This record gives sequence, C-alpha cells and structure tokens, in this order.
Amino acid sequence: MGVQIMILTLENIHKGYGNQMLFRNLDLSIAQGEFITVVGRTGVGKSTLLGILGSFIKADEGRVLFQGKAVSKPDKERVIIFQTFDQLLPWRRVSENILFSLEQTRKEGFDIQEVIKALHLEGTQALYPHQLSGGMKQRVAMARALIAKPQVLLMDEPFGSLDPNTRSALQRELLRIWEEYRLTIIFVTHDVTEALLLGDRTLIVTDSGIEEIPNPLGRPRDKESINFRMFESEIVQYIK
Repeated sequence: MGVQIMILTLENIHKGYGNQMLFRNLDLSIAQGEFITVVGRTGVGKSTLLGILGSFIKADEGRVLFQGKAVSKPDKERVIIFQTFDQLLPWRRVSENILFSLEQTRKEGFDIQEVIKALHLEGTQALYPHQLSGGMKQRVAMARALIAKPQVLLMDEPFGSLDPNTRSALQRELLRIWEEYRLTIIFVTHDVTEALLLGDRTLIVTDSGIEEIPNPLGRPRDKESINFRMFESEIVQYIK
C-alpha cells in the first residue's frame, strides 16, 4: 500500500459560538482522494466543520493546512456545493452557469462538453435554472464545481431535499465521478445510510468531539445486506 498524501489537515482547532463550544483541540487529517462523510445531530457543528475545512469559516484557534501549507482564505482548489437549489445564477443558462467557475478562477478546466456528458446534462445547455428539476439543478451545481478541476469538493447535504429515486441516482453519479477524477470529497449528511454508502471514513460529530469510523464495507455497497445493516446500527448508536 502506497504512502498516503494528506491534502487537508486541521491542527488544534477551537471553534465556538457564544457560550457553545463546538470543537476543542480538534486534529484531523484527510488523505488525497479520500471520500469522507460527516454525520451528527442538527446544530452539532457539521456545516461549521465543512466551512473551516474550506476556510469559509475562521477557527478561533488552530491552523488549517492545505497540501502542507497554512491557509486562511478560500481558494479555487476547495469548492463547496450546498443543499439549496438557488445556488445557480437564475439569469444564466445551464452552460453559462457551468462556465461561471472558470470565469471566476481563470483556470484551465475541463472541456464543457465532457462535463455535461459526465453529469448527463445533454439537452439542457440552453435552459434556465427555473426550467430544471431539483435533481437537475444539483447536477448543474456539480458540473460547475467539477469543470474547474478542483482538488477538494466540500458538499453540504447536497441531496437532502431530493426525492429518494433522484437522490439514489445522484449518489451513484457522485461515486462514479469521484472514482474517475480522483477528487477528495468531504460530504455532510443527516442520513447515516447515505454516509455509509458513500464514504471511506465517517466522521461522527457529537457534543464531545469527533469520532472517526473507517468503513469496512467493500464497493459496490448493498444497503440491504446484513453487514451493511449491522454497521449502520452501530453508527446510529454513536449519534444517539
């Protein structure tokens, strides 16, 4: 097994809001190409953790390292995708929304036709966001993030508002894209089943800190299997 290269590292992170301390002395290392899922109760700090990893939220103490160097501001290599469907620019067509990230980062990204094909967006290029379903809007958001060739995708419950069939389809698409492009993904979700279907490792955020649980299940994963259900029950106990 090769040496793992750490792409993101948190060192001695402290973060709180008012009288609520979310993280104390938090250390975390994420390897290049790893798929991390983050679960926990509402309000326990999952989105805050994601924001710190992307430098969108500043820690009270400690350091964030990206590829071994301390960072304090967002950059074009760490891109975030939200749950909300209104993250697209409503006055821009699908193709223009996708190209927006290249305009902002001025990077040499992927060819737009490659990205459209990868996200199954053929035939939608001339449409506006209001003409799309929620699932298609999330595909466009993923395409906009992917086209600029980021090294890290930070995903804040991106499938949480979708119907079960659309959610399952986008889970499969995300895994395929992760495997093809070897991105590092940190994916926040309330859904333990989703976390275990997707992640190499699950971070369980609790009032007392973060518990790291490696995923022992091979790929592809069957959520109806006995092993999956047993492992799922174990994770649920941590969250309670």
